[in-house]
Amino acid sequence: MIHSLLSRQLLCSQQYTLWPVVSGNPFRFSIAEFQAVTGLPCAPLPEKYVSPDFKFRNPAKDPCWKRII
Repeated sequence: MIHSLLSRQLLCSQQYTLWPVVSGNPFRFSIAEFQAVTGLPCAPLPEKYVSPDFKFRNPAKDPCWKRII
């Protein structure tokens, strides 16, 4: 599963965030979520790191996604 997410990611300028594409739909996957799902030890995050809110957000409205399209 992790290999699939990593091999289908979009390039994005946001640090500590992946944008995998599944069935043509992008979704955001933060480093905090990656650590929680995989159980892998992730390096301590910088003090300035703010975890994204996990509420649904339309990726088409995200400024990063608009630049990719």
